[in-house]
Amino acid sequence: MTLALTIAMAVLALLLLLALIWSEWPRWLKGVMVAAVTLFYFVGFEVTQQLVGTPSHSPLPAQFILIGAMIEEPSAKGPGAVYLWVNELTDSQPVVAPRAYRVDYDKALHTEVEDGMRKGRGGTRQLGTVEPAKSAQRGILGLARSSDKAQIRIRDLPAAQLPEK
Repeated sequence: MTLALTIAMAVLALLLLLALIWSEWPRWLKGVMVAAVTLFYFVGFEVTQQLVGTPSHSPLPAQFILIGAMIEEPSAKGPGAVYLWVNELTDSQPVVAPRAYRVDYDKALHTEVEDGMRKGRGGTRQLGTVEPAKSAQRGILGLARSSDKAQIRIRDLPAAQLPEK
């Protein structure tokens, strides 16, 4: 996928070069084309970062099944992070493909994830939920700002209830 996108960008650059050399378009239009293609490269780079498997910085889904996790504790190198590999639940059904997420390090989250991973290795599937921030405060200019981050809770996945015969 990444190779195909790289080739597509190279072809686009070649077409732009040909258009700039042999066309009789006004200079302002050529400048706009160069700026547009340059912007496209930056947008394309951001999109490919989402494709190649790097963890997403977007918010976790409201409900998910925890598949795996890696915890990077804070150190002199950085503030630390918790990397979660989860399968989103939509209408109590998992979506097709799991996704990796990066969450800022928090000691309580560290403990929660470690417990969940230990239980998961024991064979108990883990259900994760994201609870919204508990309170909001009014900041400067009367804008609401959250004083607490959203809380991530991980617990045992309830056993499936079979219908009666």
